[in-house]
Amino acid sequence: MRKIKAALVGAGGWGSTHISNWLRLAREGVVEFAGVSDINPKNLEAPELAGIPHFTSDSEMYDAVHPDAVSIAAGIPVHLALLRNALAHGVSVLLEKPAAATGDEVEAMIFESQLHPANFALIAFQYLYAPETHRLKELTVSGKYGHLRSISVRCAVKRDDVYYARNRWAGKISGHDGKPVFDSPLSNAFAHYLNLALFLAGPEMPLCASAESFADVHLIRARREIENFDSCFFRARTRENIPIDVFMTHTVEKPEWPNLRIRLEKAEIVWSPSDWVLLGADGATVLERAAYEEDPQYHMFRTAAALAAGEPGPSAGVCTIQTALEHTRCVEQIQKYPIRVLAEGEYVRREDGGGFYTVPGLEKILGMA
Repeated sequence: MRKIKAALVGAGGWGSTHISNWLRLAREGVVEFAGVSDINPKNLEAPELAGIPHFTSDSEMYDAVHPDAVSIAAGIPVHLALLRNALAHGVSVLLEKPAAATGDEVEAMIFESQLHPANFALIAFQYLYAPETHRLKELTVSGKYGHLRSISVRCAVKRDDVYYARNRWAGKISGHDGKPVFDSPLSNAFAHYLNLALFLAGPEMPLCASAESFADVHLIRARREIENFDSCFFRARTRENIPIDVFMTHTVEKPEWPNLRIRLEKAEIVWSPSDWVLLGADGATVLERAAYEEDPQYHMFRTAAALAAGEPGPSAGVCTIQTALEHTRCVEQIQKYPIRVLAEGEYVRREDGGGFYTVPGLEKILGMA
């Protein structure tokens, strides 16, 4: 495979993960990590970036190093502008999830990508790049175990003060300029799992399902200093009338590893970020099992590098902007519902030692029990 020039926009926060993946591919001789840009010079001082050309302007970086591909790990409010600029410079893009805050912005991204057909524009929903995920999708659409009946998503992981202080838009409904951000468990920390559920519910490869009706929507906020919800429960139905139940929280007493339950007529699939198992109709018989043999995130970066080199890539699939659109549309619809602010002391406990908030009896408050 031809070695490509790779670059990064946004070195702070989650950008460190992008740095690690590009450096790993550089050590393997797949890429030349040719440049990194960040409007905050302090984010360019990381020791692992020593020797890599630094820039405080993405345009200056593109003009100086002429990368084949760039990954973008900047904030949600600037995704569209940064994607547009990269494509205008003839650079292929791997854009961090979520694609954008609104469906209109994602539609604008789709239009921009169509203006530059020589370059790809992908979204970093990492599980959609893994072969195991596409094997799972084949089971949901093939009819081998009957039709898809429902999907449930559960994600319960605490987040502390540091998490919500990571940038200016964390936990915000809108940014300083008034534009939507919609940062929440649904759109950020657990966005992968909603997107995966919509992908698996899609009627065929590689389509995601469209969530078109909602019921029992409960959004609550326990943390004082944020604007948006930190826990949610809702029931959605897709265009094909497949129910999807979603429970996500950052204020749980007992953390729970993210998981999906995909119910078919003759079997049930239990998915986690490490593997998935297919159970028989009796709920006990293990019919098939698959582990993620390779880190899906690394696999995603390797796929992007291969595509930029003109190779088909090692992946069974990718996440295009079009694929990611349904996730954004779903989040945007949920944000139309009111957020219930829980009274501290009455419902909410503050764990000062770790900077966490917890809500005893959360599932009952959310109308789940």
